[in-house]
Amino acid sequence: MSEMTLDQLRSSRKFTQAQLSQTLGMTQAAISKLEFRHDSYVSSVRKYIEAIGGKMEIHAVFPEGAIKLRGLDGDEKITLLRSMVRGQVRISPDLVGNTMKCENRFTICAIDDDERSLELEKDNGDHVWIPIRRVREVLPPRPMHKQATLVLNGRVQWFERRNGNGWEFVE
Repeated sequence: MSEMTLDQLRSSRKFTQAQLSQTLGMTQAAISKLEFRHDSYVSSVRKYIEAIGGKMEIHAVFPEGAIKLRGLDGDEKITLLRSMVRGQVRISPDLVGNTMKCENRFTICAIDDDERSLELEKDNGDHVWIPIRRVREVLPPRPMHKQATLVLNGRVQWFERRNGNGWEFVE
């Protein structure tokens, strides 16, 4: 079995950083950072490899043989959230604070380059960032709701401050 670094692998598959940048919706600087980092998230490397046409597998190797590992990086959740970008979702537990005239509906704007945060937007343009590790589950739409539901370990709440009002995630 041959060995290569991510940048060597990309070059061998005839991809440029600019092409990957466009495919993955990341900056070219973020691609470069990923290629030369020694402690990247498994989910980021998996996304990178899939973008150049591969499939990543992780194996634990023991004297008696190798075992393929799965579910290490929550890749199913990241893949699902990535497919929901620009779609609407509800939040559970329900919203807290000044929500009397506010529907529990957000649009998923983006997932950051390191896949650590999910950016949500309200109808009025307010944004809230939620750590992806705090998204416990993604529930499909129920008959009475048209949106999927993000079940959080934490809450999204309305805050009022002198320097501005808005939404925030509270663990």
